[in-house]
Amino acid sequence: MRCAEPKTLPQNVAVIRSYRVAYSDPIKLAVGERVLLAHEDQQWSGWIWCKTRLGQNGWAPKQIFLPAEDGQFAAVEDYDATELNVEQGQQVEVIFELNGWAWCRADGRGAGWVPKENLGSGAPAPGEQSP
Repeated sequence: MRCAEPKTLPQNVAVIRSYRVAYSDPIKLAVGERVLLAHEDQQWSGWIWCKTRLGQNGWAPKQIFLPAEDGQFAAVEDYDATELNVEQGQQVEVIFELNGWAWCRADGRGAGWVPKENLGSGAPAPGEQSP
């Protein structure tokens, strides 16, 4: 994702608080896809509620949209709102970060978004225990 915060990623981190997927039908957008934008999230700055022409709704980063015709906005990059269930103490690989969330990969569980506040600062050094 081009709009992701520049970091020295990927990096392995420990989950410090479990997270459960909030949306079972995540929105997925392709470059050029037109959407209607509604409101920005009150808790997570930078995330905006959008609706596709096919009626799918979901949160997406406002950085990926440019104004288009008829009050719609066009996605300038592909986007996937899939979230990831994680357990406290589990190790995940952070691929990129954006607007307070991290796109993570977990062995055997796939990849998806997890709130950064649920993640530690990095993998424990050899011989240390995870939180």
